[in-house]
Amino acid sequence: MRMKLQTLLGIAAMGWILGCDGEDSHHHHEHDHGHEAPNGGTLVVLGEEACHLELLHDAREGRLTLYAHQFHPQHVYVKLAMGQIEVNASAGGPWAMLSLKPVVNEVLGNTEGRSSEFAAGAPWLKGASNLSGTLLRVEVGGQSFTNKAFTLR
Repeated sequence: MRMKLQTLLGIAAMGWILGCDGEDSHHHHEHDHGHEAPNGGTLVVLGEEACHLELLHDAREGRLTLYAHQFHPQHVYVKLAMGQIEVNASAGGPWAMLSLKPVVNEVLGNTEGRSSEFAAGAPWLKGASNLSGTLLRVEVGGQSFTNKAFTLR
């Protein structure tokens, strides 16, 4: 009986460490347990899965788009009540500020005041690759997340 209990506790502990609720589950790899970026971008996790931000760089159009998602208990687009999201970014050259503005999208129910999609364009984003940067501040569900780094390849 004691051996069974120890085995069960060991299995439960491994499940906790490897599962969604593991404290370190997203610190090294953004896709540890199967979340796919729905639009083909790169996922950045805020907090203990408070929100997943998907960053998508369109080098042809010179545009950076951010989508806000939650995956648990099921996938939904998260509406952020922000007038803009400031990003300090670089494609290997000088750093520049981008102000991602809310995208109005009736299909997703996005308005100027509450949107799950934000975007900005800039000439230097055209043809650029290896974009990296920092999201200066994102507010989700009453929480504020600051200086969240990202790298897009």
